[in-house]
Amino acid sequence: MTSPSFVRRVRANAEHLLSVVRSVEDREYRILDLEWPNLLQAIHYGLEHPEALAETTELWKELTGYIDSRGFFGAWQPVTRKVAEKITDLDPEQACRVANEAGFFLEIVRDLELAHTMHLAAMETAEAVGDTFERALAILGVGNVQYSRRRYDEAEANIRAALDLLDELDEERLRYLGGLTLIGMIAFDRGDYAEAERCLEQVARGYLNAGHRRKAVNAMSLMARTQDLAGDHHGAIETLEAALERLQPGIDLITWTDVYINLGTAHFHLKDYASAKAAFLAIDQRYLEENGLLPHLMLTNNNLGNVALKEQAWEQARDYLNYSIGLARELMNGINLGNSLGDLAEVLLQLGKRNEALAAMDEAIHVLEGYPENAWARKRLAAILAQRRDAFG
Repeated sequence: MTSPSFVRRVRANAEHLLSVVRSVEDREYRILDLEWPNLLQAIHYGLEHPEALAETTELWKELTGYIDSRGFFGAWQPVTRKVAEKITDLDPEQACRVANEAGFFLEIVRDLELAHTMHLAAMETAEAVGDTFERALAILGVGNVQYSRRRYDEAEANIRAALDLLDELDEERLRYLGGLTLIGMIAFDRGDYAEAERCLEQVARGYLNAGHRRKAVNAMSLMARTQDLAGDHHGAIETLEAALERLQPGIDLITWTDVYINLGTAHFHLKDYASAKAAFLAIDQRYLEENGLLPHLMLTNNNLGNVALKEQAWEQARDYLNYSIGLARELMNGINLGNSLGDLAEVLLQLGKRNEALAAMDEAIHVLEGYPENAWARKRLAAILAQRRDAFG
């Protein structure tokens, strides 16, 4: 049996660390890095003791911004799953907040089934206690999961319903902007780049007005990606350069990485391969690997493979693309898998490996045919089909 004095110390430690996190000014999360082992240990201890559960889960919830900023997703996923197991032991009002926050995090790490369960639990509890705000967030979270599963019509209906509720409440506008971001991304995936850019520009402006630089830059990065695919490569670069001016050096490395991936891609589309390569090589791949940021690592290697392909560095291109393909398989990311396989096929043809190239093309075609609702995937599929006809008749 655990002594009451030990439980009191666990609760007191959680409360102390919560005050430390809340005292961080201007979201300068980097200063928490020295406390990171203590923070993680405090949450693990607290979750083991029901008497300390309220303080512990509040500390966990307060740290989600830090995790998002520093990219510590790999270390945070196991503890978040433990938090999810404790939802029913919490006071109903706190349970709503914690379940929704857990759902939003789990969506990021693609644990979609558990994310969906968390948002449904939050919705049920919110309805029981009459918390309209958390109910709106639960609906938004369900829409987010549906978006990740490419059920765009259902996702959009739920997201717009959540936005209507949040608009009526007129509070926590950052969550409203998060929902509007999803509307923009649905338009992006459907190929409606004008609507996507309009939504994302509104989101970026809203975050800037709220003084939330990192989220504003995230929106600007997505907007630039939209501009780039719509053919406005120079506009995309201007947007990304403006975004970089708003990031503080050494902070928000994940957002910084997203910007550089999109910056290099825009330069690549302008056939400025030297600038594209410089942008991709500026990304800290070791940091991405150490922190389990595999989607960013996948995109970086795919892009470096494309640059090497244009430079006719065939073996180097093959290595980059094979690494990207392995990550895409691990992540079950079909669009990026098909894209990289198509690029690899071109490299293999140049290396005289026609049978392997044909196999890569056929797999790319098969994979991309599974994304008929995604405009970019359809475009990439058409290009690989043409590539196959040219090479093999």
